[in-house]
Amino acid sequence: MENKYLNAITTLLKQTRPKLSTTHKLEFKNVFGAVGGYVNGKIFISCGKFGVALRLSPDTLAMLFQEKEAKHLKYFSNGHIKKEYVVLSKRILEDKQHLKKLVDESVKYALSSFSIEIIMKKKEGNKKRCHWPGDNPLMIEYHDIEWGVPVHDDIKLFEFLILEGAQAGLSWQTVLNKRENYRKAFSGFDISKIALYGEKDAKHLLDNPGIIRNRLKIAATIQNAKKALEIQKEFGSFDAYIWQFVGNKPIQNKFKLLKDIPPTTEESDIMSKDLRKRGFKFVGSTICYAFMEAVGMTNDHTTDCFRYNVVRSKK
Repeated sequence: MENKYLNAITTLLKQTRPKLSTTHKLEFKNVFGAVGGYVNGKIFISCGKFGVALRLSPDTLAMLFQEKEAKHLKYFSNGHIKKEYVVLSKRILEDKQHLKKLVDESVKYALSSFSIEIIMKKKEGNKKRCHWPGDNPLMIEYHDIEWGVPVHDDIKLFEFLILEGAQAGLSWQTVLNKRENYRKAFSGFDISKIALYGEKDAKHLLDNPGIIRNRLKIAATIQNAKKALEIQKEFGSFDAYIWQFVGNKPIQNKFKLLKDIPPTTEESDIMSKDLRKRGFKFVGSTICYAFMEAVGMTNDHTTDCFRYNVVRSKK
């Protein structure tokens, strides 16, 4: 074991003092010429010629890359990128408060049931899924837990409507990676709070690297919150308004292949037209149909997907 790398890790951990209890076993091992720090057998930090690398959640990885405060980890110059890890910038290593926060998150993530290796083990089972999540752990988790499950909570419905609108021109994976950042930036998608946002709030959001910094999309979120409040007053809830477009019960489709699923339907056309008439933005029919799929207004899991019948049983 390289003493200089071991010393670097132990010194860093002494400085940051990660949140470890007496039940957490800390140990160090050789990892491809570097030294890795493990907690209960799960690696969370690594140090080598590349510098110091941490194992972090997809949301944090995306933010660090966007802020250009990190780079991909490769143990060898011609080796594979270690997808869960980032090599930290010199600036972060010198910012002890920020560094401690990241080390604490790294430990927590390594111990979390949502770490990539555990999610991938779930994927490697005999369960058949829709093809669209691919091999991305966050997409798989979203597909297996949330997508297509009927939602009747106003805040949750509003969150999905905004996130689907934010996706316009981008991939859902990009939005999903930033989801937690969106929740923090937009007051947990509390409709009444967002409706009160002013110019200073909008400017602050434009400066937030954790979300998609598109002026029109940010303005649309604030505008949509105001209009959603009007709907709540008229219909009693946003839920009552939204679910009327499918007769208040999920549409059970029977698509065998992804290519069979349409980008829009008559229901999404009607929803889009009515939302736009009420002053909503970024609510085209394609966005509305993606929203309907996400919140379970339509069951578009392919029939061979293990979630098809699970979702079908929910209302």
